[in-house]
This record gives sequence, C-alpha cells and structure tokens, in this order.
Amino acid sequence: MAERTLEEKRAEAARLREIMRHAPPIPDPAPPFPVEPPLDVALYKLAAWWVEARCSCGHVAFLPLRRMAAERGWNTPLGEVLLRLRCARCQARPAALDLVASPSDGAVGSPGATRRRVMLAAG
Repeated sequence: MAERTLEEKRAEAARLREIMRHAPPIPDPAPPFPVEPPLDVALYKLAAWWVEARCSCGHVAFLPLRRMAAERGWNTPLGEVLLRLRCARCQARPAALDLVASPSDGAVGSPGATRRRVMLAAG
C-alpha cells in the first residue's frame, strides 16, 4: 500500500473538519453535575449519580440514585428519600451524605475518579 502524501493527508483533514462543522451537537449523556445540594429535585433527574452514605459506626455505602428512583418513585424528591436512609449495620441515620459522580470518587488510587462531590447532609 502506497504512503499517503502530505497533500492527501491535508485534504482528508479538511474533509473531516467540514463534516464535523455540519454535524449536530452530541447530547451530554449526563446532565451537568450540581454545585448545590439538589434536595428538592426529582430522582429521575439525578439518576446518573450516587449517594455516598457514611455512618458513625464506620460503615460506608454507595447508593445508586437510579435504583433509588426505581424503588421509591421517579418523581420523589431526593430530600424525602434521604430522610428515610438507615445504616445497614447499626440502623442509625447516616452521619454524612454526599452526592458523588461515581463510587470511585475519592477512592485512593482510583483512575476513574472525577472528584465531583456535593455535601447533602452532615450529622
């Protein structure tokens, strides 16, 4: 197979730029991460993220909001669901709740961590 010339490479790059210029925008798979606690927002709007629940007994759990929405109602506000959370170990209310982009956020050495986190409640 013959090596492409510099002229052919430039023509191909120009053709791809023209295609991209006319392409429709690709929608974001997840809405923008909130900067303030979205306690009055329906769970279906937050389904892309997770709640990190930390208890005073030392237990830490990551709860997918998509599953919470399926179990408790898609239109249920996040704040209403958080009031009912209990530790699976000791049955106490969580000491702290954070909204995180993924369970790997904050994990030491995790390559997929995005460090997006919003404090929802602190005990």
